[in-house]
Amino acid sequence: MSQITFSIPEEVLYDTKMSHEQATQFARQAVALSYYTQRGVSVGYCAQIAGMTEEEFIKYLGQNHISIFKFNDEEEFLEELDNTQQAIDAEKLELYRLIGEGYRAMKDGRTSTIDEVRERLEKRREERR
Repeated sequence: MSQITFSIPEEVLYDTKMSHEQATQFARQAVALSYYTQRGVSVGYCAQIAGMTEEEFIKYLGQNHISIFKFNDEEEFLEELDNTQQAIDAEKLELYRLIGEGYRAMKDGRTSTIDEVRERLEKRREERR
């Protein structure tokens, strides 16, 4: 990773009551935010620049009223919304399958861990493909 150095007048640190470490972190976050919004650099790289995890950087974007979602038009947004709904529906279906498998096992007097049930479901999925 490249290192860039610049100077901040001591008076600014005094006026803002920031330590050198706080000012450094502030600058890293500001640069990362600028790269994200103005240059289209990815969340992952910007998180590295800011010294954050991707999750922390996404939250930081939200705190600064910047969305990670970028759509060219309403149609693209609606398509993504539909894809998200399908993914949620698939997750719900998976949950219902797990519950059903657990219920059948209980009725049959068998006990299974959740991992065993997941393994069986995954094996069934593979067989269907």
